Amino acid sequence: MHSEKHGKMKKRGLIIGGINPFHYGHLELLRTGLKHFEQIDFRVGFGKSRYVIPYEVRVNTLKEVIKENKLEGRVNILPKDKGILTLDTSVYDSLIIGSDILKHFDPAYQTNKTDKEFFSRFCSLFVLERDGSKIKPELKRFLQRNYNLTILPSELSISSKQIRESYRKGLNISYLMPKCVWEQIRFYADLFNHTDY
Repeated sequence: MHSEKHGKMKKRGLIIGGINPFHYGHLELLRTGLKHFEQIDFRVGFGKSRYVIPYEVRVNTLKEVIKENKLEGRVNILPKDKGILTLDTSVYDSLIIGSDILKHFDPAYQTNKTDKEFFSRFCSLFVLERDGSKIKPELKRFLQRNYNLTILPSELSISSKQIRESYRKGLNISYLMPKCVWEQIRFYADLFNHTDY
């Protein structure tokens, strides 16, 4: 496991996410991850609801962010697969996630069978702890017992869910994401008015 006291950089990490939409919290996760991993693969979720921004649009926003931030060669977008369980997780040193995703690791949380099996394949978690999603002490102890766990503080407290909720309230959301993202997703933003996600 990599931590601040170990100088060795890991080779490859994995980020998974729907990026509906991509925001500065995702960019922080990428930038922080690249300080600890030589390569990061990003698997963009399909989105089963018809109210999700189209898959191709979400992938294109990620491509633009990678290009704009000169991350080519270090951040790779995985090709569309036949389901998350088809991923070969053995090639990754760690799963890189924001703390809002940790609920899926909580034994008391009703995670669907597919996600539960997928997350069980990892031995190491690299977590960015967001203010709005502080890790509960009992969950932290569970994770420490069962995973090689690295937790770093996040400077941002933002999630795609919060962005969608803000849009439904009529609030401006464009400043929460890179301009290149907003320019592509603004045509689909009315999808956020639906809660079926």
